[in-house]
Amino acid sequence: MCIRDRYGELRVIGMADSIDLKGPLFEYMRSRGDEDITPKGLRRALEATLGLEHGSLDPRKAEVKSLAEEFLLQQQEEEEEEEEESDEEPPPAKKVKKEPVQKAKPEKKNGADGEKKEKTFAVETRGGEEAPRNLGKTQHRAMKGTQFLGCGETIEIELFGNTLKGWPRQFSSGGFGWYTCLLYTSPSPRDS
Repeated sequence: MCIRDRYGELRVIGMADSIDLKGPLFEYMRSRGDEDITPKGLRRALEATLGLEHGSLDPRKAEVKSLAEEFLLQQQEEEEEEEEESDEEPPPAKKVKKEPVQKAKPEKKNGADGEKKEKTFAVETRGGEEAPRNLGKTQHRAMKGTQFLGCGETIEIELFGNTLKGWPRQFSSGGFGWYTCLLYTSPSPRDS
């Protein structure tokens, strides 16, 4: 069968020109799933599926491309509808918060038999009094940091025959104090 194309030339219509491609193309693309395929690869696959000669769909490449785009657009719209449907479902019921259970505080024991624990440190003040409780808070309120740094007093500590000196400073945490250290090695039992 012959027809005139849009340029007025006679053209023989073969089987590839008369086939409706939409149904087979959509079916093929659904079966492929999310796999990528080029328009040329799609034409070759359709030719094989429809039993056409190699390259017989090349004159219809624009039609194949637009049908593929139509399929992808339709898939995207279906996915958006599914998302909207899932958004319309009522949210799951909120979990009821349980009230926190107050744990019984263990009784404070001074020692194994209820005796007072032995102190692990001692502070002897100049006046002979015991160091006050919450000493850190008391010291914090006593002076501002600039006053502390300006006092310029160093501390000296005698420890195992070593004299440690510390100068007033501000730490990276923002606190103020003195810092010193000692690398002390105890005599080994072999030395005696």
